[in-house]
Amino acid sequence: MKNFECGIKLFLTVLICIALGLGSGCDRNSKTKEARDGQTIVKINHYDLSVGDFRDEAHIIAPNMSLPADPEMAKETVLNELITKKVLLQAAQAQNFDKDEKFMKEIERYWEQALLKLLMKKKIDEFSKRIPADIQGEARQKKLRSELTKWIADLKSSAKVKINKELLKKVDIK
Repeated sequence: MKNFECGIKLFLTVLICIALGLGSGCDRNSKTKEARDGQTIVKINHYDLSVGDFRDEAHIIAPNMSLPADPEMAKETVLNELITKKVLLQAAQAQNFDKDEKFMKEIERYWEQALLKLLMKKKIDEFSKRIPADIQGEARQKKLRSELTKWIADLKSSAKVKINKELLKKVDIK
């Protein structure tokens, strides 16, 4: 479990670094914008929310919100939502939810799903490029499914899989 926890912490750290990197790399034309991105826009207990983080978070949550037409009021609304989110997250961490085994399992499932999604998207893009442009619609989808199925079968056949059949018989999944 310790290795898994270290792996999850590393994964989350990398994920945060990527997110921060994406936010600061959006507009290289303005040096003042880059400098401003690192400045703290609000401090919530011991957490500093930078301008760049605010902008990134706003792009994620704003489309799902009903915002006022006035840009300043919209910013205040988004900021208030982010403060609420951070306060709740801090409360969850204070209760050690982030160290809970159920939470870690949830993160593991998310991590697996995210990896699978990225892999499948890459392979679909790859296989799509190989299918002639004149094949469209359902025929294209069928060809793509066939390519994916073959690729997965090849992966499975080349994997070293060892099943404990006696133990499997004893496991109840109902």
